[in-house]
Amino acid sequence: MYHSLILFAEKLPLTSTFDLTPKKIKKLVKHMSTITKVSFCLGVLLATVNLAAEAQVSATIVPGGPAVCIGTELSVNTTGLLPPYTYKWSNGATTSTIILNQSANIRVQVRGFGPNGGRRCATSARIPFTVVANPVASVSPAGPIKLCQGQSVVLTANGGQTSSTYLWNTGATTASITIDASGTYQVTITNSTSGCNSSSTSNAVNVEVLDSSFEPVISANGPMTVCKPGNISLHADAGFSSYQWSTGATTPSVNVLMDGSQLGAVLDTLTVTLTVSLNNQCTFTNSNGVILRSVRQPRLRATDCNNLNLTMNDSIKSEVVLSQSNEIQQYEFEFEETTNPTIIQSYISSSRWCKLSNLASFLQPSKFYNVRVRVIIDGTPYCYGQYCQIGIVPVTPLAPPSGSRLAAANSTLDVSVFPNPSADEFQLVLRNMNADQPALVIINDLSGRVVSSSIVDSATGTVRFGSELTDGIYIVSIRQGEHQTTTRIVKTK
Repeated sequence: MYHSLILFAEKLPLTSTFDLTPKKIKKLVKHMSTITKVSFCLGVLLATVNLAAEAQVSATIVPGGPAVCIGTELSVNTTGLLPPYTYKWSNGATTSTIILNQSANIRVQVRGFGPNGGRRCATSARIPFTVVANPVASVSPAGPIKLCQGQSVVLTANGGQTSSTYLWNTGATTASITIDASGTYQVTITNSTSGCNSSSTSNAVNVEVLDSSFEPVISANGPMTVCKPGNISLHADAGFSSYQWSTGATTPSVNVLMDGSQLGAVLDTLTVTLTVSLNNQCTFTNSNGVILRSVRQPRLRATDCNNLNLTMNDSIKSEVVLSQSNEIQQYEFEFEETTNPTIIQSYISSSRWCKLSNLASFLQPSKFYNVRVRVIIDGTPYCYGQYCQIGIVPVTPLAPPSGSRLAAANSTLDVSVFPNPSADEFQLVLRNMNADQPALVIINDLSGRVVSSSIVDSATGTVRFGSELTDGIYIVSIRQGEHQTTTRIVKTK
């Protein structure tokens, strides 16, 4: 059989062709491996037979490395394969491309179809890729970046390599530059390795050259007007050699207690200044300073506090808050019903006065109210002061109840009741009374009900009463003959 195949091959014309698939060729070579003339026969066979076998397949990774920039995309070129393709990279990816962010040995296997159908496979060579990372650019100043006039500072770029290039925003291309003017400085570093260019731009460095007109800036964490007592925290810019506050502090920050005792006789206002030195060569002062203020926590004026005989025609007034102020000041009065603290009403006045008639829909006669007040400066409300208590009585006394036979008349009676208010009893003294005629004293509550009545001794003109009364406001009517007068009393706890 083998001999016949050899003779057949020897006798084939050079132009003869027949189909031998790769599988048939492999089988043929296997059977011919023991024939001494195998090399001759294969040579004749391959030289004289135009095989219709399929072309070889291949896969090549692009770019081929070995050095690439970080983030480079790797793809694959194939020959002898028809789509659709499937991919299997050595890093486990199954996409047509991959992104390379770190150095690695990479190869890929691609599967597709041959021209005559049938699955074919091609595997690339394994390539050791070296990833060139971007530089991390930064700038280091060789000294302070706040300078006196005539001083300079050297700025040095960090993050470069031997092959790196530098470009400052000043146009300089060296690794270091010398600066003697105020400005913002940054550098871009570019690394070039095996055709890979990667760059990075540093953060900005602000150099400040201070001239004679410079004033250190003082800033505060919050408002510079506080309720008294209160703390105000002040801060100065960093980067100076020394700090000297007008309060005596020598640190970059200072807390100022506003309680009316700073620097001697300070009531509401304190001006704070700051002097700083720079590099032990120049000194600057905050000439104007900043104004700190403490706002008093006001109460009602003394004549209004604990006044329990106010009518709706009366006004109450706040104590003064700021002794000197150019801001718009308003006063907010808050009223709380003593028997029901959940009932509260506020009124904002453009002055220290508050007319009770402005709260006519809220305030009621025969009731007591806790009142407190606070100042509003340029729309910002500050702290409330302590409560004061007031009491509201009717504008006119209630008419005596029927059956008392008290008639209104011009009174010539001179009556005094004290103490008023009283937590115990009252003493009534009636002057100019007719010694021959006693006086009748009737006490009514605000509803008109007669609570008690008594006779004033014409010999002494005095009477003690009220120890049995409960807390509240009462109307006392005194009548002697055709003359009558009334007064109000307040019984308190």
